[in-house]
Amino acid sequence: MPLLLLALFVALPILEIYIIIQVGQQIGAVPTLLLLVVESLLGGWLVKREGRRAWEALRASVT
Repeated sequence: MPLLLLALFVALPILEIYIIIQVGQQIGAVPTLLLLVVESLLGGWLVKREGRRAWEALRASVT
């Protein structure tokens, strides 16, 4: 089991980089970078929103 986790922690980032390179070759470097920035902003917004919801749910369950 630990070896499987190690393999996943190594393989998934390599796969992600490979896919980003393939997308970059198809649509170009600038659009790919813009997509990565938009995805990062969207991810940050979702983490903030869901974190706030989880915090409020925790506070409501404690009181």
